[in-house]
Amino acid sequence: MSVLSRRRLYDVLLVLLAGAVLLVFWAGVAALSARAHLLEARSELSGLQESVTSGSTDLLAPGVRSARQEAEAARTELSRPGPALVERMPLIGNTLTAGRAVAEAATVALTAADDALPAVEALREGTSGGSIDTRGLARLAALVSTARSDLAAPVATLYRASQGSVLPGAGPARADAKAQIDELSQLLGQADETLTGVLGLIGGPGSGDRTIVLAVMNNAELRGAGGYANTIAVIRSRDGLVDIGPLQDINQFAAPIGQGQTVPAPPGYEAAYGPFEANTTSWRNVLMSSDGPSSASVLCEVARLAPGVPCDGVVLVDIPALARIATLSGPVTLPTGEQLTGDALTKGLLVDAYAEPSDGEPLDQKARRDGLRGVASDVLSGLLDGQGDLAATGRSLLSAAEGRHLVLWSADPDVERALIAAGLSGATDPDGRDLQLTTVNQLSTGKLDVYVDRTVRLSAVVGADVARVTQSMTLALDLPDGLGTYVSGVLDGNLAALVEVGLARDARLTTVTVDGEARTFGRTERDGGQRVDLYQLVPNHQSRTIQITYEVPLVDGVYRVVLLPQPLAYDATLDLSITAAPGRTLSGGPIEVSGPYDKSQDYVVSTVR
Repeated sequence: MSVLSRRRLYDVLLVLLAGAVLLVFWAGVAALSARAHLLEARSELSGLQESVTSGSTDLLAPGVRSARQEAEAARTELSRPGPALVERMPLIGNTLTAGRAVAEAATVALTAADDALPAVEALREGTSGGSIDTRGLARLAALVSTARSDLAAPVATLYRASQGSVLPGAGPARADAKAQIDELSQLLGQADETLTGVLGLIGGPGSGDRTIVLAVMNNAELRGAGGYANTIAVIRSRDGLVDIGPLQDINQFAAPIGQGQTVPAPPGYEAAYGPFEANTTSWRNVLMSSDGPSSASVLCEVARLAPGVPCDGVVLVDIPALARIATLSGPVTLPTGEQLTGDALTKGLLVDAYAEPSDGEPLDQKARRDGLRGVASDVLSGLLDGQGDLAATGRSLLSAAEGRHLVLWSADPDVERALIAAGLSGATDPDGRDLQLTTVNQLSTGKLDVYVDRTVRLSAVVGADVARVTQSMTLALDLPDGLGTYVSGVLDGNLAALVEVGLARDARLTTVTVDGEARTFGRTERDGGQRVDLYQLVPNHQSRTIQITYEVPLVDGVYRVVLLPQPLAYDATLDLSITAAPGRTLSGGPIEVSGPYDKSQDYVVSTVR
């Protein structure tokens, strides 16, 4: 090769090298600029969070819009030709790819938030005078669905980038970004399923007429799904305009015991609770199944006969859930003149309302029921009048659904599937997992359950092929002196209960004991799992511990369990322990949880030798 040819080759290589250096420099400048924009967006959002927490929302819309513009600027910087070409290089390219995915995900989320604020405001303005205009809700649902779809591409990009190498020091930042975007993706998915299910139940614009039965549950007398349904209202929806009718005492139309008309019920429900006339128009035991769809579907059938209304769906809500709403929308006034919210309202309705008059007169049950209906009506009116922060109210309702204090059911199978996916249905099907579900149906006809302390325990020792599980529930009854016969029930203050313990469909039962002694029990398969049923008497000032042990065969060495609380006036205590069998180690370490049993929980664990 001649000297001239070599020189030309060197010149070409020099130009290429200079171009590569310029591209890398361009990409570096773009990356720094994008980082600055994203940090500014995060700072803007942090300030907004503090403002909203303090109750100020005036800067919410401009703040979100400003953060959106910063995220869009970061995405633009990393989408220019220079950074796009450098993305094909090893190390630095993978780092830029991850950064671009983060910027795109932030843009999707903030665009959805910016566009959603007018829809939320429309929903707030359309919620007044005892009715809801769901057009704002429909618009919000469409925005969330679009955002969920748009987020799929940056999530996939970040996943691919997470498989490759990055520049030294960039790994932790990439992992943190991936975790946050995964969480965002899950939140959008849950929001999409929730809005789809709710709109499907109550109906949106152009959906035609719907009739939904709202039942208020009294947790002082437990049923499997929550409490005794003593008050109902009819919700009517027409083309997206929703109105809630007056609350009615079921005693107005419930048939006397032994005279109720039987209605259709799921096979498992009818076999377990038919002997208690649960699937009849006597109403009193209609919510005995802990499975929300089962109890709600029977309630719907009963409502079609007595009081005789169409029924396309059911909403179950209990006193603690109403008390949460009242905490946000403002205190409600009891017949005594007290203004209460939160736990004080729960106590006022489920404890104080049953106190015997000091003058020796019998408790005025009609006045008590009227007071309960009045409180429930005031809370619902406050909700429909848009009182309180809408976002906080939404979070409170979702939290109530997590604790199974709020259940939504639709007669439309497609809508019901969406409600199940959103976790709003109160379904107890463990879907192939082990199940912790210990429920009580009170048979004493009193209001004793607020005086029962409950401790629920699940201990699982996970091996290579099987998990050995112990479940127990301790019921401790301690009644104060001076309670009337209406509270103490037909057994003079002793609690009679049908106790049900749920477990995996394929579990192999080994023992069932009460206070360490073997007891007679029933066992059935229903609602996707097994149920162990036994009758139990808990004398006043004493306790009883029901315990079962069983083995669950594992698939691929993985133990999966879902824990579902029974909705109570006062939460049970949960003690959870998942450990490895001798000679094995639990991936992620042992799981030990102790505290209020106030929400549904899901665990997936495996062991290694």
